[in-house]
Amino acid sequence: MYTATSSFSNILPKPRSSRKTGRRAMRCWLVVEDPSGDFLGRRFRAYDLTGAIDNYWPEEITFEHQDTGERRTWIDGQFFSTTPAQRESPRAI
Repeated sequence: MYTATSSFSNILPKPRSSRKTGRRAMRCWLVVEDPSGDFLGRRFRAYDLTGAIDNYWPEEITFEHQDTGERRTWIDGQFFSTTPAQRESPRAI
């Protein structure tokens, strides 16, 4: 049985940064509702949600932006966007 030593560092693949554009883009869009269950909990880039003609998402899949709370739902081949209601700021007592 082998013990965990630095000798395994030569066997494991080294992480490489991608040279393709957009690979380092933040994946801020989280799937929060997915009737098919295929994408639930996965994250996507804004580029993935452009709604281009070649995009296909399961009907009524819903994405939520993790920073702004904006939701986009795919219905009949296009996205419908809803923004969260503004919350009242807490009052100082």
